[in-house]
Amino acid sequence: MRAPSRRAASGFTLLEVMMALTVLAIGMLGIVALQAATVGSTQDASQFSTANAVTRTWIQRLQRDAQRWNHPSTLFPDRDDITETAWIQFADSAANKWFRPNESAMEPGLTAAFNRNGADVKVDDDQNTVYCTHLRLRRLYPDLVRAEVRVFWKKRRLTDGPTYMAHKLDKGICSTTGAEDVLGSDTDNFHWTYAVAGIAKVTAQ
Repeated sequence: MRAPSRRAASGFTLLEVMMALTVLAIGMLGIVALQAATVGSTQDASQFSTANAVTRTWIQRLQRDAQRWNHPSTLFPDRDDITETAWIQFADSAANKWFRPNESAMEPGLTAAFNRNGADVKVDDDQNTVYCTHLRLRRLYPDLVRAEVRVFWKKRRLTDGPTYMAHKLDKGICSTTGAEDVLGSDTDNFHWTYAVAGIAKVTAQ
């Protein structure tokens, strides 16, 4: 039987051990980075899904609001009761301008701000507000309004901090009014979803 060589019997050198540990560490760092990226992507996908749900919620609210825009054309052909709606009425007073829909006495508890689960919260609730809604309404025909809905939320990492601070969002991302156009152009710091729908008057028979 052949005797083992002195090198084989002596084991690994310190340099070999250090190289093996280095390769192992690089591999572990790659796994950690991949896991972080996966968690971030999952979070982004979840937020986009919730934002889409919020967008659909506001379209449904506008469709329900149209139930108040329902003058009986047979008896009152010249009457337009759009002013009796909670939000659709702004198709005339704020035509083609983005605005934050405020809570209405006709629809108490329904706001432009939503928490991470897609439930309504007060617009100045900075601790719980994650998503904010803007509307833009324009009357296309006497009995039809074009409704645009956009929902936005902060990115995990703000790309342009000074611009974000310039928005003066003192109490949360949904607390500021009058700066909707400025916010709408800030794609560095916010994610956005957008939808458009036709809201028709519900004419009584």
